[in-house]
Amino acid sequence: HNVLNVLDIPKSENGFYLDAFGKEVSYNGIATLKRQYVKLPLSQTHIDEITKCSQDLFYFVRNYCKILTKSGIEFPEFREYQTQFLETLASGDDVIASLPRQSGKSVTSGLFVLWKSLFTPNINIGIAANKLSLATEVLDKVKKVFLELPIWLQQGVTAWNKTFIEFENGTRVMTSATNSDAFRGFSMHVLLVDEVAFVPTNLWEEMTDSLFPSQDALAQKQKILISTPNGMNHWYHLVTGARNGLNGYRFFTSDWKQVPRYNRDGTLKNVDDFKDEIIKKNGKQFFAQNYALEFLGSSSTLINSEALKNLVPMDDSLVLYNTLFDGLRIFEEPKASSSYVLGVDPKKEGIDKLAIQVIDVTNL
Repeated sequence: HNVLNVLDIPKSENGFYLDAFGKEVSYNGIATLKRQYVKLPLSQTHIDEITKCSQDLFYFVRNYCKILTKSGIEFPEFREYQTQFLETLASGDDVIASLPRQSGKSVTSGLFVLWKSLFTPNINIGIAANKLSLATEVLDKVKKVFLELPIWLQQGVTAWNKTFIEFENGTRVMTSATNSDAFRGFSMHVLLVDEVAFVPTNLWEEMTDSLFPSQDALAQKQKILISTPNGMNHWYHLVTGARNGLNGYRFFTSDWKQVPRYNRDGTLKNVDDFKDEIIKKNGKQFFAQNYALEFLGSSSTLINSEALKNLVPMDDSLVLYNTLFDGLRIFEEPKASSSYVLGVDPKKEGIDKLAIQVIDVTNL
């Protein structure tokens, strides 16, 4: 705090910062922002601090980023797993993070997005979620931290609204719901997708088919996928692949016990008491999925989730493809001595797809 006071630049009687020519600085009348290409009276110390922040994410976060805490807007006291999460994000690798509720994943990833946008020019950063409101909530956290930065550490603002910000260094931070139209017309250098498990699988596939190929063509790129489980859907397969080192993503997770919870009087809550409290309110399955990060089949799943976990995709090289029609896969040639059952899901008035599954029941 003392250093920040020393490094503060002069203000006018109206509370606005003054530029190098003595004129008031603002963006659309907001005194804590500056418009693009404003010249400020910076000393060599200011320049050295900007350089340190650009080169070291943790120096920037620990010394200049303030967030909303239980005590108000303060410098964050990072938990060990949050520091590890930031290290993982700063690696530049594609990341899959399976994290429990209330673990601070949005704030932590938002701090990385802010650092990246301030000190990496001419890139597009996309924030997506299953609902646009959730994506804009992450952007709102980024903006609130930005507003608390010293004005000499900020980029000049060229656009500042609910769903989109742009800085004078040419970097944009955009938001979108996860669908086939997400960030249409833009290539995302950094793509952060929150609550991946809650995106309907068909929409997830549409978005990845339209967005991922354009990103993969870029020299500088990073995907950050974050969620808690939501049944054994596409997120389960993504997490399983990352955990086993099979899909190119770096895997990160944390334990729900590492997240501090507080009683009304401000004292730290016992982890077992918290668990019992959540189970009493919402049930064991809710706790297992949202806090213990267990993948569970939905209530309508006929096959037990533990059995589903043991299913693995078949080696594609063992599948025979017949040119009779697209989509026909043969796992084994039929045998005259065997007995088969065909399960058929017919087309609905020609507008749906036809599915036939052939099952060998000879030794059933």
